[in-house]
Amino acid sequence: MKEGLEWTRCGCKFTPKHATRALYHHAKVTNQGITVCKAMVPENYAARYKSLLEALRNKKSSRKRANDEVESYVEDMQNTAVASLIQRKNPKHPVNNNLGNSSEYAASLGSSVGNTHNTLGFPVVGMSSSRAGNSIQQSIDAAMESQQYNQRDIRVSNNSKLTMAIADLFHCNNVPDSVVEDPRFKRMIQMAKSVGGDYKFPNRKQIGGDLLDLNYKNTYGKNKEAILREALTFGMAWEGDGATIHRMPLMNVLCTTGVCPPTVVAVHDCTEHMAAGGKKDASYIAGLFEEYVIEFDKEKLCTDLFFFDGASNVQKAGEVLVAKFPRAYVLHGGEHVISLFFDDLSKLPPIRVRTNHFYISTYHLISHLHRGFVCFHICRS
Repeated sequence: MKEGLEWTRCGCKFTPKHATRALYHHAKVTNQGITVCKAMVPENYAARYKSLLEALRNKKSSRKRANDEVESYVEDMQNTAVASLIQRKNPKHPVNNNLGNSSEYAASLGSSVGNTHNTLGFPVVGMSSSRAGNSIQQSIDAAMESQQYNQRDIRVSNNSKLTMAIADLFHCNNVPDSVVEDPRFKRMIQMAKSVGGDYKFPNRKQIGGDLLDLNYKNTYGKNKEAILREALTFGMAWEGDGATIHRMPLMNVLCTTGVCPPTVVAVHDCTEHMAAGGKKDASYIAGLFEEYVIEFDKEKLCTDLFFFDGASNVQKAGEVLVAKFPRAYVLHGGEHVISLFFDDLSKLPPIRVRTNHFYISTYHLISHLHRGFVCFHICRS
């Protein structure tokens, strides 16, 4: 449930919290997406609200002017670089330093080719004025050749401007160079070709808000579908660990099957639990994992394994989960303590591996575990 605001002066309630809308409400400014305050506002408070509102508008206006100046600077710098890029690719290419408008650039190209025109008024390439007046057919051919030449040069200019804009974005925002080879980046550029002039760029609030939620739900659904595709045949293995990033206590939950690599199911924020005096103890971790496992395996038929590191709290949590999921085992994560991992394997009754009787290659065993956990499906038969 979203948190809201309640005005003690008029008793109105609004959701969600929004400082700017609250200011419009108290200042009694209409047509701002919020009803005005119907209570009597003292003059000193009303003057204060109007002063704050004026400061807010000045701040927005100043920010807009700064953005316009930055956009103008970026355009000028990139156009200069584009001219150099075109000249480097084709030294004989006529370069116009003012590349802001394609029609202006086409006009400059037409003037650079020559001022000779035929009887129809089109510029003629490589033809004298006397020949242009004597042969209309040759003049039409020359005009079409000139038009194709201009269009080709405009395409060269547009391609160079896009290339320089991408490079400038990467350099100035410290974006890794490898991103340019990412399929998502290539698809973004391809989709940008098909939009019209009415397209509006998403702002930062949309990127980090509604669009992020939509992308998360879509990705979560696709991952869940991939995990469950062969879960009944190969079983599911769950793994996770705690982490504290920027003082934020987190718990990650991953799932893998014989045909699906380890996939993130959740990164759970434990802040509220810790703030209330709780700890990442065995009961809390077991309850957290059980919630997600039940979502994927309601009948408790597909869960085979729980992987945790050697910490006592998560190992005890694994034992609690094993009690709730009778088909499952709990093992030490091989990425943490490989010796404990193989020690657990040697104690499993279905496998009964003894180092003095059998020699098991580490690579051979791990590869089999990754390809469907073949060894552990003895338990399922």
